[in-house]
Order: sequence, then structure tokens, then C-alpha cells
Amino acid sequence: MQSIYSPNEPWADLVDGGMALRGRFNDEIPIEVRNVCSYKVYGLPEKLEI
Repeated sequence: MQSIYSPNEPWADLVDGGMALRGRFNDEIPIEVRNVCSYKVYGLPEKLEI
């Protein structure tokens, strides 16, 4: 979401800006999410780290 808020693209205004976002603390273990769908989902990466 941080990367969506920062660009000057017209679609960036469509995102709700009232979300309370924060980064992960150094002692928090990252969560890796993998897209295993057999269909192509455009805009969704195969691997995402939260």
C-alpha cells in the first residue's frame, strides 16, 4: 500500500488513504504468501512478503 500511495498516477487516488499502515518491526518474522491459483490473476504477484 505504501508504494500505491506514493506515485503520481491517476489510479492512485482510487485507494482509501485512511488506512493505518506501519512497517514490520525488526523482531517480527516475515510472512510469505504464495499465489498457487492455476489462473492468471493480473496485478497479483506469485510471491508476496508481509
